[in-house]
This record gives sequence, C-alpha cells and structure tokens, in this order.
Amino acid sequence: MPITEPFASIDALHGPTVATIGTFDGVHLGHRALLQQVREEAKARSARSVALVFREQPRAFFNPGKRVSYLCDFETRIAMLRETGIDEIVELEF
Repeated sequence: MPITEPFASIDALHGPTVATIGTFDGVHLGHRALLQQVREEAKARSARSVALVFREQPRAFFNPGKRVSYLCDFETRIAMLRETGIDEIVELEF
C-alpha cells in the first residue's frame, strides 16, 4: 500500500474514495472500528479506502512551543494503519 506524501500526488484521491482523517496516534480500538467502517463502505461503493493522516497533532500547531506527546512515532502509526487493510495512506501536514 502506497503512502502518498503531503499531496505530492493528488492522484491518490481521484476516483471513488471513502476517506477518514486524523492523527491516529496509537491506532486504538476506536480507530480500528472507524477504519473497518471506512473499508466496508468503500467495498460497498466499489471505492478505495483512504486514511488521511496528520504527521503532527493539530494541537501542536495551535500551541507552538508547548511539547506535545505521542503514544507512538509516525512510522509506527503507519505500520499499524497498514495492518488494518486500508487501501492507501496520505500523509498530511497541519
């Protein structure tokens, strides 16, 4: 499954797509349930399932200088997202 850099290839979003957006820190059970719904809806619509993922938490943007902690690093989040079976991951910067 490809990881598209921050809209370097907007082709990632062409065609029928069901998407979700978030930081997905930890890819916990709630995230997994949401991603499963995205996959199921995409399958029902003959579309691709896409996760739009923020590398940094948006609150870091709104609180410059304040340390934001993460449950896991970005590479681990991507690996966990891959395990969910989502078709494509698009990395976003907030």
